[in-house]
Amino acid sequence: MLETVKLLLGIPDDDESKDKLLELIIAETVQRILNYCNLHELPKELELTAARMAAELFTESRIMEAISEPEEQVISSISEQGRTVSFSTTGVAEKIKAMTRAADEKISKKAELNKFKRLFRLPG
Repeated sequence: MLETVKLLLGIPDDDESKDKLLELIIAETVQRILNYCNLHELPKELELTAARMAAELFTESRIMEAISEPEEQVISSISEQGRTVSFSTTGVAEKIKAMTRAADEKISKKAELNKFKRLFRLPG
C-alpha cells in the first residue's frame, strides 16, 4: 500500500525520506477503517480507499504543519527603493482549515466504508 500512497502523493519510489511517516499514517488509517467497520482484516476491495485516505491524512498533516509555523517565518512586507508592500496574513490559517474541512466532507469515504460495516448483535 505504501507504493500506492506515494503514487497518489507524487512521491518518487526511490525517495524513502517519508516512508516511516507514511507507514505510520497507513497503519492508523487501516486501524480506523477496521474499527469503523467492526472488521478484523481489511478487505482487498478497501485497499485503494485506505490508500486514498492515508494520502489525504498525510496532506492534511502537512497543511497543518505549514499553518503552525511561527508568524516571524512568514514574509509580511517587502521594502525596496523607498517603497513598501505589506501582505496580510490575518485569517489565512482559518481559511486553510475551513478549506481542508470542506474537502474532507466532499471526499467522505463513509459511503464506501458503510458497504463493509458489520453491526454487532446484542445478546438476548
